[in-house]
Amino acid sequence: MSAAPETSVAREPSRHASRPSPWWGIVAGSCGIAALALVTLALANQKAADRPVGEGELFAQEAATAADDLTGVYTDPSNAAEAVRHVRNSLRIESVALVDPEGTIVAATSTNSVGAEVANPVIAFGHFGRRLTAIATSTATPVTIDGVVEWPVGSTLYEVLYPLGDGASAVLSYDISELLGRRSRASGIAAITLLLVSVAAGLAIIAALVLLGRQRALGRVREMERKAELLRTHSAELERHNRELDEAKHAAEDALALAEEKNRIRAEFVLMINHELRTPLTAVITGAQMLQETYLSVADRGQILTDLLHDGVRLEQMISQILGVARIENRGLNSALRDVPISRVQEQLRSALPATVPVTLESELLKTTSIRTDGQTLSQLIVSLTENATTHGASKVRVAIGSVIPFDPMASVGTPPSSGIFFSVIDNGPGIELSFLPRAFEKFEKDSFSSGTGLGLYVVRLMAEAIGSSISVTTTNSGTVMSVGVPRPSADHDSEEAA
Repeated sequence: MSAAPETSVAREPSRHASRPSPWWGIVAGSCGIAALALVTLALANQKAADRPVGEGELFAQEAATAADDLTGVYTDPSNAAEAVRHVRNSLRIESVALVDPEGTIVAATSTNSVGAEVANPVIAFGHFGRRLTAIATSTATPVTIDGVVEWPVGSTLYEVLYPLGDGASAVLSYDISELLGRRSRASGIAAITLLLVSVAAGLAIIAALVLLGRQRALGRVREMERKAELLRTHSAELERHNRELDEAKHAAEDALALAEEKNRIRAEFVLMINHELRTPLTAVITGAQMLQETYLSVADRGQILTDLLHDGVRLEQMISQILGVARIENRGLNSALRDVPISRVQEQLRSALPATVPVTLESELLKTTSIRTDGQTLSQLIVSLTENATTHGASKVRVAIGSVIPFDPMASVGTPPSSGIFFSVIDNGPGIELSFLPRAFEKFEKDSFSSGTGLGLYVVRLMAEAIGSSISVTTTNSGTVMSVGVPRPSADHDSEEAA
């Protein structure tokens, strides 16, 4: 009871205390910001000064310089020879060659290469593709400069090709050891860096002096406010710490549960992959070993090859599914939602699904209805559900399109739209175990006796989330129905309410 009056009394002087002008803070802040900006600029300038010249920057600069002297001279051999020597001397590099539009070296400081075709396929590709190209390569023939073998066979050089405007190209050769020296810059602190740091230091001193003066003016006011605030915030701090401890406890419990669940999924995934990949892989190895036997007939060999192909396709599908899930989780699905007529979705499904899977509409009225979705992703989702049904024992599958869910859902992913269109995949398979149903759409979850990676329905869930749809499921021992709910455009809602 006594803390409240003390706080009131302690805060009272601050209401009448004379506070310094806000310009003190504005001046100090401006000086500090300016000093920080100058220091940042100085560091960036020094970093740029210390940074070696990049190979690409060096190649582009010197190749462009060479292009000014070599453009249009390849048609005159005497002028071309003089031009390449001039470029080599002006750039102080090892060798320069001029290549005509057909890829033949017409002039070079290495005279033994004149008349030869461009040998390196990367340089040739850059020449005919009209692009700057650089590559480190070993010389196939000795490089002779002014009658002296400068680099024997096998020497490593950097070759840079720069396309000229008349269809020809210039090729510059660099010795790698000398190239490192050309890339270096002068060491030490740049003069502009010292200047910027000096100005920043002056501004920082001014800001510090301004802040010191303002701090003294506010000293007494802050001291009085601090005493009053201490009494008022002490209890709030204790309450906050207790709340943080409770939150930390719950977070630790959640993290522990999540870690245990991840460890369980990881262990089950390793066991599943070990079994699912080892079985077809063992069959492939065994079949290959049997094909080495000479006593097999042509029919037996054909059957073995058929089995090998089947197991290889199975391996490829499982690996592709695992990689596909990783790609979706890392990059997401590029789905563009738009108004799509039901009739168009029906045509896409009939072309994507096998002929044995019929697609039926609830009524003719639905042919004029549109839905808000990505047609391609929705078709892939429905196809994946039908393939999942046939993989797990269904002999008959059909797709029904209606305006309501044809059953009471036993499990759902997402919230079904209140007014939407529902694509129901109906099969006559053995059904899903009720104990497994809540985990059916989780990653790497599958029935104990089923094959596969446990990723099929997880991928379906990712696609449904990407297009804003829901999936409702009901199952019995005589079949399963999975219904995908897709919302209608707002225009459809308005027209139905008006009718």
